[in-house]
Amino acid sequence: DSNVYGTSLTGRASAALVIKEIGSRLHFAWGKGFRAPTINDLFFPGFSNPDLRPERSTSWEFGGEQRLWKDRIRLGATYFNQNFTDLIQFVFDPATFLLRPENVGRARIQGVETTASFDPVPLIGFYVNYTYLHARNLETGGELPRVPRNTVNTGVTVTPWSRLTLFMQANVLSSQLESAFLGRNPGSYWIDTGGTLLLLGQHGRLNRLELTVRIQNLTNQQYDEVLGFPAPGINAMVGLRAHVQ
Repeated sequence: DSNVYGTSLTGRASAALVIKEIGSRLHFAWGKGFRAPTINDLFFPGFSNPDLRPERSTSWEFGGEQRLWKDRIRLGATYFNQNFTDLIQFVFDPATFLLRPENVGRARIQGVETTASFDPVPLIGFYVNYTYLHARNLETGGELPRVPRNTVNTGVTVTPWSRLTLFMQANVLSSQLESAFLGRNPGSYWIDTGGTLLLLGQHGRLNRLELTVRIQNLTNQQYDEVLGFPAPGINAMVGLRAHVQ
């Protein structure tokens, strides 16, 4: 209930069918969405548009999962379809050489997400996720900006000790349209690594306390997440994560 954009009723429904005998699961979901422009969309100096309308969307998806070899192999695929009205996208203005958000009259994003994981032994796991996106402005027939057609994440997890889990993951993005004037943002890839150490188990209301370490862009790749805005080079984060019940 927005004092500027009025009231919007959204909902979501989903269902799943589990076939335990063969390790299969089928799922379906449908939903509606509403997103008002952010304060930056409306008022950020030089990169805003106070005349924006809120986004509205309807989406649906269906897919399945399959487990094999005593759950050591897990496969999954999901098709999804999202239809937008007044989708908010940044558009390059050649008159001012600035990007500003605009409402795309009608847009559709559809695609397929696939996952696969394999645990050859209890201490080691391999996984790969692939997403294909087809994003179109239905008013012009053109490609939506900043939506990569292909995304891949693949990695390995190792648990040398019951309290310690390590991981390494490679991330790949295909090129994406920035604007008709600026052209395409080249594809990119980077590697992340890190791990989690269990410091404290069950203790009163504390379920567990974990130390987390993550090193991002391990090889210090130079790329732009948004054209003209370089992504950080190699960087590290250390933190504590507490699970309380």
